[in-house]
Amino acid sequence: MNIYIPTCNSRIYLVEALLYSIRKYWYNFESNKFTIVGYNEPQFTLPSNVIFESLGSDDNVKNWATDLKSYFESVDDKYFVYMNDDCPIVEHIDTRIFNFFLGIINNNTDSKIGRIALTASLVKDFPRHDHRVVQQYGDFDLIEKAQNSKYRLSTQFSIWNKKYLTMYMKENMTPWEYELQNSAMNDGWTILGTNRRYCLDFYHLWRVNGISKSWDFATFSKKKLTDNNEDYNFITNVMNKNGK
Repeated sequence: MNIYIPTCNSRIYLVEALLYSIRKYWYNFESNKFTIVGYNEPQFTLPSNVIFESLGSDDNVKNWATDLKSYFESVDDKYFVYMNDDCPIVEHIDTRIFNFFLGIINNNTDSKIGRIALTASLVKDFPRHDHRVVQQYGDFDLIEKAQNSKYRLSTQFSIWNKKYLTMYMKENMTPWEYELQNSAMNDGWTILGTNRRYCLDFYHLWRVNGISKSWDFATFSKKKLTDNNEDYNFITNVMNKNGK
C-alpha cells in the first residue's frame, strides 16, 4: 500500500524527522513506496524508496484542500496511508494490527470504508459513546466511529479511501477546517479503528502557531522522547535547523 506525506514549505524540514522514525520503526521499510507531496523540494537526502512530488509554488494553507484534492484524484490508489509531516512515530508499528486492517480492506472491496485510524484517536480523543465495538479479537477490539460523531475526518495517521478523503475537500479550506465539517456526520461511510491495542503512536512536533509545547511527549502513551537518546538527539537536531 502506497504511503503519502503531504507537507508545506514551512514544515518540510520536519519530514526528515518523520522519515528517520519510519526508517527505524516501519516494518519492511525498503519494500514500501513513500511519496512526499509538497511545494519546494526538501533540502535533505531522501532514501531510494521515497520520492518528492511538487504541487507547484504557492503553499498558502488555504490551498491545502484544493491542491491535495487535485493530486490525489490523479493517483491510481483506491486506498492509501496518509501520514502527518510533523509527527515522528514513537516505536515499531504494530504489524499485526496493520495487516489486520489490510485484510479488512482486501475482503471488503465494494464496501464504503472511508477511513481506518492507525492511532488511538477514536478512543482517546472522544467519549466512550462515540464508537461501538464491532468485534473483539483477543487483546484488541475492532471499533466503528458513530455516524453522528464529530471529527470523522481527522487527518491523523490513517488508511484512507481516496474517494472519501477527496469528496470533502473544498476550495479555500485548511486542514483544520476540513476536520470540522459537520457534513461528514451521518454520511453512511464507515470509520474504523481499534481499542486496547493500536497500530502506532507519535510525537506531535508542530501546532497551529508553531512548535508544540509538548512535542517531546508521545500523543497518547505520553512516553518521553528523552527516554530514547538516539531518537531525541536526531529529532532535536532536525528541529534546531529551523530554530526551535
